[in-house]
Amino acid sequence: MHFLLAIMLCAVYRGSNLVHEKISGTFSVHNDRPDDTAQALEYFSTYTDEVLQLDDLYMSHSKITGAVPNSVSNTVHGKGGGRTSLVLDQELLKHCALKTDLTDVNALCVTTRDWDSDAIHRPGSATFFVHKIHASDDAAGVSADVAWLTNVFGSSDPALLHRFREAVLSRPFLQSTLAQERKQYAAVYATSMASECS
Repeated sequence: MHFLLAIMLCAVYRGSNLVHEKISGTFSVHNDRPDDTAQALEYFSTYTDEVLQLDDLYMSHSKITGAVPNSVSNTVHGKGGGRTSLVLDQELLKHCALKTDLTDVNALCVTTRDWDSDAIHRPGSATFFVHKIHASDDAAGVSADVAWLTNVFGSSDPALLHRFREAVLSRPFLQSTLAQERKQYAAVYATSMASECS
């Protein structure tokens, strides 16, 4: 599973140690499992009805350094059918409450839920901040991706948006021939969180 954080104008707390990293521009997060193996490719080639899916995605957005706790221990619960749900650490939610329609716009730290088996609108917004990029070149998928990117970048330059989409799709698959071969089975998600960081 691959994520491209498409527009990040603030910072990321990276890894289980929550190392603060200031970001301006784009940032990629890749899962740590070794999926570029012949066995992984054989599995998805054999079991073609199996797909990688994102079950839950939350993001904590802090306007100040130090608002996110030093240690966060979220838990995962099964909900049947091979799917899971994420239960957020209560200490995290104490410092960065889950955003609702009633959340103060001046809150210094909030947590948003942006995906639950599909994209979710954030409270107070008509925008989807997470989008599953279509790995194929079918016209409907490309059109949906470019429409989402137009919403994120506000650009009316289709050539620019198509180049960005291609860059997003090529990046996770550059490492090896096996990486290229697994592209048809991969799931690539893009997210924008700029509005929560300003």
